[in-house]
Amino acid sequence: MSRCAAFLLLLCAVLWARAAETPAPPQFGQPGEKVFAVTIPLKQPKKSEERAQGGPNHVFFTAWIPDGLARVRGLYHTPLNLDTVEKAHSRAMAAHWGFALIGGNLMRVHGDELAPALLAGLRELAARSGHPELADAPLVFSGMSAGAGMARSLAEALPARTLAAGLVCLEVGPETPVARDVPMLTIFGEKDGRQMEQLSAKLPLRRREFEARWAIAPQWTRKHEWAGANHLLWTFLDDVLRQRLGDGALRPCEPARAWLGDPASWTNRTATIAPAAQFAGDPAAACWFPGEDTARVWQAFVVPRPRLRIISPEAQGDGKPLALFPVGAEITVRVECDAALTVGSLTLHDRAARVAEAPVANHRAEFRVTGLTPGFHTFFARAELPGGHGELSRPVSVLVRPADQQ
Repeated sequence: MSRCAAFLLLLCAVLWARAAETPAPPQFGQPGEKVFAVTIPLKQPKKSEERAQGGPNHVFFTAWIPDGLARVRGLYHTPLNLDTVEKAHSRAMAAHWGFALIGGNLMRVHGDELAPALLAGLRELAARSGHPELADAPLVFSGMSAGAGMARSLAEALPARTLAAGLVCLEVGPETPVARDVPMLTIFGEKDGRQMEQLSAKLPLRRREFEARWAIAPQWTRKHEWAGANHLLWTFLDDVLRQRLGDGALRPCEPARAWLGDPASWTNRTATIAPAAQFAGDPAAACWFPGEDTARVWQAFVVPRPRLRIISPEAQGDGKPLALFPVGAEITVRVECDAALTVGSLTLHDRAARVAEAPVANHRAEFRVTGLTPGFHTFFARAELPGGHGELSRPVSVLVRPADQQ
């Protein structure tokens, strides 16, 4: 055997041995926390190493379970973010819902192996954590950019287990009737390529083809960024979970509670929304919402050039954290008005509920809110204008937490 052939054989042996090794997953969380990580082998991994973690033939999954949670009600999975398990706002959300956080990095995984890899990871995490329910618990998928594509694919591969999907910064939504009953929300930047054009064209196709439970929403002036997506996403997921999550199989969202919104009207001061049974436009061209809460927050979220702005509490996004308050706290909500907007008072709303009214002085109004129940609350302000028209601020979400979740 020549030296060259011997060298090639040795090189192949080294490469094979390296590929066969099971890489150790990265460590997340602090000592004593319920953070778990597993490594799952892949049958036919992608060769690309762009943003991939897990070695050439493996994928990592992570899990965080809130302290004191006896039984996990559901799973919040981000297929392109292993460190979801360390994010404070994600932990607060999971504790509120009684969910576990499941992180992953599926960049090496081909589409047809996405679901098998995740299910294998959940079985391993169930055994590792001592929570066998992780293997079969309902799932919420969420992701940005390539992660949004993975989230949509997983939702369609596992429709019977999928509660909902939150998709950010990619022109994707439901593609086949198999996912008809899976509520999906796609949020995109106005200046992120052609997403506005492509999603506006896709929405009526999917709504007309199989009545997809789908809504889209722009973030005006934004590019390829998460930004303030959570101020709509939390309400959407809360609405869905209240209707679909029970003790047995997932329930479909109740048709009688559905609302619709007209995306063609979102460049107006206030976009058109109505209960589905009373919607005057073409329902096949409309955004679908699981309930009035989501519809009201969507209407505020899509305001293109707001002349009202909530300046306190600070809105989560752009490096600012989710505002957290203990149950029983008084929350001060301050609203700023454009100088050109002449109104005597504003009303404050928490999703579909009118909370309070306050006078405007020096272009500002202040509300003091008490008695909020534990959970997410999403505020927006409204000014009544002549002719029955309204002017809305964009929404700001906060989370009120009970003492055992501080």
